[in-house]
Amino acid sequence: MLGFGTCPDKYTFPYVIKACCGLQSLRLGRLIHGSIRDLGFELDVFVASALIKLYAENGCIDEARRLFDKMPEKDSVMWNVMLNAYAQDGNLVDDVIGLYREMRMTETKPNSISYACILSVCGLE
Repeated sequence: MLGFGTCPDKYTFPYVIKACCGLQSLRLGRLIHGSIRDLGFELDVFVASALIKLYAENGCIDEARRLFDKMPEKDSVMWNVMLNAYAQDGNLVDDVIGLYREMRMTETKPNSISYACILSVCGLE
């Protein structure tokens, strides 16, 4: 794409990040994240959700949370990606419940995916 002089955009990057997840390539994902930042797409909700998932799936939960916290607006998808990241980690039950409480203080309403993430950790304590 770059070789043909076409610049990726906020619609392209989530697919590129998903490919990095599929390849389990955090290194490549970080390189792409640099390009995303340089091009000004880091705060796009769809791009950021993909990046949060990339970091979480590769054991970089703190990086995922830092990016999540940077976001000026969070939709239900982004909340669910972060809830799922904590739930998948397994040792972060308090973080899942805490994040759910944060979500409830916003105008974003939990949905079935939110509840599935929360319920998945309830038996872990």
